[in-house]
Amino acid sequence: FKKAYILQGDAHAGKSSYLELVNRTFGKEIISDVSLQSLVSDRFALADLEGKLLNCYDDLADIPLKEGGLFKTVTGKYIHRIQRKGQQAYDAIIKAVHVYTCNIAPTFSDSIANDTAFWERWEFINFTNLFEIDPYFYDRVFTPDNLSGFFNNVIKTAIEIKKNNRLLIDSAAGDVREKWQSNADPLYRFLEDQFNKEANKTIHLDKTKFLKSYAKYCHDKNVDPGKIPGSVTMFTKLLFKYEIMSKQIKLGDGQQPWVYCLPYSWVNKGSPYYLEPINEDKK
Repeated sequence: FKKAYILQGDAHAGKSSYLELVNRTFGKEIISDVSLQSLVSDRFALADLEGKLLNCYDDLADIPLKEGGLFKTVTGKYIHRIQRKGQQAYDAIIKAVHVYTCNIAPTFSDSIANDTAFWERWEFINFTNLFEIDPYFYDRVFTPDNLSGFFNNVIKTAIEIKKNNRLLIDSAAGDVREKWQSNADPLYRFLEDQFNKEANKTIHLDKTKFLKSYAKYCHDKNVDPGKIPGSVTMFTKLLFKYEIMSKQIKLGDGQQPWVYCLPYSWVNKGSPYYLEPINEDKK
């Protein structure tokens, strides 16, 4: 069905426990653990998937994805050219289903952003609950009876999929990209949280103050410092893809500053990140 799964949630949300359930049910001998980044950048990584039922990788690194073509190839056909170090390349059948977990989804390039075929291959699953650490959870819950019950449900679901000739859940590419981008890009989340997009509506904000407002949001949300732009120039480049442009306006006192022109309105003027818009003198 050309489908892979990414499980996203905070620490202690149960993602690793789910993979442990899968490992104990199917056996680690038929499960590989190749990261998504390795899969698309390491020509030898595909060899580790040969003869495996699943490829489950826990705690995916927040490394930007730059190209999705190889991943589409891996998930789009069975016969692949395998390369192992010191051996002659050969064709092999690869059927492993990919399951990755992450706290924050990897960012992606503009080429991937517009690649519908890439997003059609994913289900983005949020793990929203948080659990207290319980060192005896696996021994207490993953009993032979419970593993058997889980496996029976897997078989039941597989039969239903085969009967209907389709997956029970098959999200649209746009919905997957929306969820992924919302989690991966703090600027996207900031704009979603703080603004409403309105037709024929624009506001002007001071460039330096807007950068400081966004930086405060990132610090408050524990965003990786590496994702916070260090200059207005860098910030301007990030804003461009969200249709936020630079514009020189004229003020009533004759000054003509460069500001950000946003096709949005503030959601809440009481927000700690709120900035008073600058009024342009249109006389």
